[in-house]
Amino acid sequence: MKARKAAALILAPLMGLLCWGCGPADPGEQSSGPPADLPVFERYDLETYVRPFWLGDTVVNETVMFVGREDEAPLLYEDAELISVRSYDLRTEYEEGRDYTFEGGKLRLTEETRIPCWTEEEYYPALPIPDGSFPCTVPGKNNIVFGEGDTFCSRQIAVTYRHASRWEDMVPEPQAERFSGFLGKLADKEQVSMVFYGDSITTGANSSKVIGVQPSAESWPDMVRRFLEIRYGVRIQSYNTAVGGTTTAWGLQNVETSVNVHSPDLLVLGFGMNDAGLSPELYRSQIAGIISAVRAKNPECEILLVSTMLPNEEVSGFYGNQVRFEDELLALAEEDGQTGVACVTTQHRQLLRHKRYYDMTGNNVNHPNDFLARLYAQTILTTLLGSY
Repeated sequence: MKARKAAALILAPLMGLLCWGCGPADPGEQSSGPPADLPVFERYDLETYVRPFWLGDTVVNETVMFVGREDEAPLLYEDAELISVRSYDLRTEYEEGRDYTFEGGKLRLTEETRIPCWTEEEYYPALPIPDGSFPCTVPGKNNIVFGEGDTFCSRQIAVTYRHASRWEDMVPEPQAERFSGFLGKLADKEQVSMVFYGDSITTGANSSKVIGVQPSAESWPDMVRRFLEIRYGVRIQSYNTAVGGTTTAWGLQNVETSVNVHSPDLLVLGFGMNDAGLSPELYRSQIAGIISAVRAKNPECEILLVSTMLPNEEVSGFYGNQVRFEDELLALAEEDGQTGVACVTTQHRQLLRHKRYYDMTGNNVNHPNDFLARLYAQTILTTLLGSY
């Protein structure tokens, strides 16, 4: 993947969403919003959520969380000018001075704050909690808290701000030429189908709509599918056959019933999180096996390989070879002109240079919250389309 600085990119704005005139694929999910120069931050808005973090001068609903009253929560851009600080569900707006202070790109809690936070004892419990903690890798800490549903998002907050600085890290490499068949059919308004195939991250865990809480942001597969529908003015036949807890071995064993039966024009393939103990060579071999099995039945199917976000290094037993798998996917893609790679691993690693893992986790182990799910959608759309 080539390194490209945001300052060197000249990407078109999100005109696809604004000029089709056909409205959302699901009527009523997007209502008319505020003026264009004011970001939509008080509700879930597809256009806003798929706008890349590395573009423009505004970040909407970036999430942070506090562990201990003395914690300092960093933002992606240090020169932030705050617009809104809200609860994760976006229903409560917090007040500077009363609930928090902001200096040097970091938020801090006040004594009388209404913002929820973990105590150190809650986040790192001395004794294990059945179904609620895992052994911890941090020296001096016995356990670390874990939870599904709204365990973490109920204590995270959403920050909207403007900034003057530019993104200086790598951005996803556009690979639209590898998906010319799928994109050409969309442009011609032909009927197309997509299959999303992978583990629990691909099912949509822990997006707020999936777990049934506000702001009801869609899973990243639904964001990708619905964005394409709106941009091209078509409806896409989409199948999400992902299953939580699965590995590349399971993916290879079930490719006929989970993928080939649907004869997709585009396969979005996202395995890796649960293959921590697998060698990169075996991981590559099993992904290659899935590709070969799909090609044998459907030679025209184009495939987008999605590298995984990383697990929490502080949780024992989950972090392994995931960080090495992206290179294997890139090597596979070089061998096949109809295959591309959405480098989510690289993008997640870069976010972790600026933020803590718990600022953007859904379960504190291996699932994204809404903010990190947006990174998946943004990386995939950039890989598919380039500028959008």
